[in-house]
Amino acid sequence: MGVLYGVKPLTAKLKKLLAEDGITCPEGALGRFATPREIRAAASGVDEFIAEFNGEDNFDQVDIHSHDEANGPWTLLNISKRGSIDKPAEFYFEKGWVEAIFPVLIRLAKITGPWVLIAESGEPPLVITAEKSLNSLLTEWEDASNSLDAEE
Repeated sequence: MGVLYGVKPLTAKLKKLLAEDGITCPEGALGRFATPREIRAAASGVDEFIAEFNGEDNFDQVDIHSHDEANGPWTLLNISKRGSIDKPAEFYFEKGWVEAIFPVLIRLAKITGPWVLIAESGEPPLVITAEKSLNSLLTEWEDASNSLDAEE
């Protein structure tokens, strides 16, 4: 569970790179970085999780965890480059479970457009859109992880 998960908005350049690797992207859809205000709304809006911010408007970390804090899924969202609460900011997920990451990115995708999740552990990048369900993303993630295991 010590994996860093990079998060990038889906851009035309990134679409081209993903297509070269055989990764399908939604037609025409492009994304943008979210503002801290949008991140707060998305992380706070997932009913299955509690989002704890390390500040009001000036937060740079969100502890996202299950109501069963001792045993359930969790992650840390870190804002790496930010300005004001309404200026788009780069962020990533530090450690944790994809079961806690995917719902936040699905909610953000409704506002910002698609995201690409890139795990430092080597799984293929995963495109996350507002239309995808948690279960479909978990299946895609598991399939990608299994294909990595088969290659080794």
